[in-house]
Amino acid sequence: MNVTFVRKLLLIPTIVLIALALLATINLWRFSSGDWLQQALPEPIAEQLSGKWNMRSLGTELSIEDAQFEYDQLSFTADFISLRFSFLSVLLGKPNLQWVGLDAPILEWDRASISPQQLRGLISLGFRELTLTDGLALIDDTEIHDIQLSMLKNGMLGEYAVQGSAEVFAGDLTSQLNVSTLLGIDGDDRIVVGKTQFDASLVMLNWTGRIAGKVRSLHLAPDNSAKLAYLSWSSNWKTSKEFMPYILDWAGGLTEGQFKDGRWQLETLDSAIAYRDSNDTAHTLAIQSNESQWFNGQIQGQMGLSLLAEYPLESPYQSYNLVMSGQLREPDGFGRWHQNSLRLVTIERDGTQLAHQISASDTQIQPSSGQWLLNDGQWVLQENGQQLTDYGFAQISGDWPELNIEQNNTMSDRLQPALKLIAPDVERLDALFSLLVP
Repeated sequence: MNVTFVRKLLLIPTIVLIALALLATINLWRFSSGDWLQQALPEPIAEQLSGKWNMRSLGTELSIEDAQFEYDQLSFTADFISLRFSFLSVLLGKPNLQWVGLDAPILEWDRASISPQQLRGLISLGFRELTLTDGLALIDDTEIHDIQLSMLKNGMLGEYAVQGSAEVFAGDLTSQLNVSTLLGIDGDDRIVVGKTQFDASLVMLNWTGRIAGKVRSLHLAPDNSAKLAYLSWSSNWKTSKEFMPYILDWAGGLTEGQFKDGRWQLETLDSAIAYRDSNDTAHTLAIQSNESQWFNGQIQGQMGLSLLAEYPLESPYQSYNLVMSGQLREPDGFGRWHQNSLRLVTIERDGTQLAHQISASDTQIQPSSGQWLLNDGQWVLQENGQQLTDYGFAQISGDWPELNIEQNNTMSDRLQPALKLIAPDVERLDALFSLLVP
């Protein structure tokens, strides 16, 4: 083979390699991690960000010591901010942020300025891994200490596996929180939080507890609407407070929730509280709704409630069961049940079953005035399935939560013993909700 031809043949890849090397050198020479960060951050923050800047590894690594900025209602400081880029990606002219580190960041923020959509700015940086250690967040009167956070990008799906922990102080509540989730943006430009698991130990007033739960998915749209699928939780609590259940369990689940215009639309909500009292009687309070709404701290829609007690062997009763259903409306919430029905069944130790069936146009519960009312309804009493008597009424009233009936009639004579049986439970639950619910 002609030597000149071979030399010419080898010259072509040599020229290509030299050109690529020259291009890579230019890319490396032109790249600055500091300039990249300034362009990636929102302009007001980029202008405010200050600290001791130090670039290493030919500009592919950056650290900012004593970093700080203030913008609008946000104040931020950190001992160190660190960035590291893939050296090969810089040579190819397509910088790829490999790692972000935040050491001892302190964030002060006004709660009204916080939006889930701010997660987009974090995701848009495109880093492969983020590590945050020893963080502190101050949000109005809430303090979040010892924040530890890691985010690792799934190369195939583009979502982040997130692990985090923190200690939260909010008024009377102290919590040690752990959470794991997947975070990303879907094809409809919605932020997606999926396969979330959380657990927390809590201290609140005289209560200590532990809660754990899961969320299958949460979608956050750019218009701040949201869709939640399959939330479940379980918890157990202890208290030393007088007249409260010493130990109780609280669990529940939600099939689906949609949020729009400040209102949650809920489908298939179930929740139950179970406890034993000092007499070893087992009690369960359950709430269920197939479709309801949550707005301004109030729930509305068709709701069902049941209260069950199972007594120990030495008691004259085996059990009682109260079932109540009705329509809740604004602004009364649980304080007024429209078009409702109540069924209270007591089973004595010898098996005798008394069932009180009540229908009413509405039932009002007024803890502030210590009163309850049944308006415009019908009462039917059955023994072992056979009707004994009935009574129509315009209004029946009594004191709350003791449940003593103020009127003296056929209905009150037969119903009062059953109300006296459930009154201790009602008093205990009333005290519990008065303490826990604002």
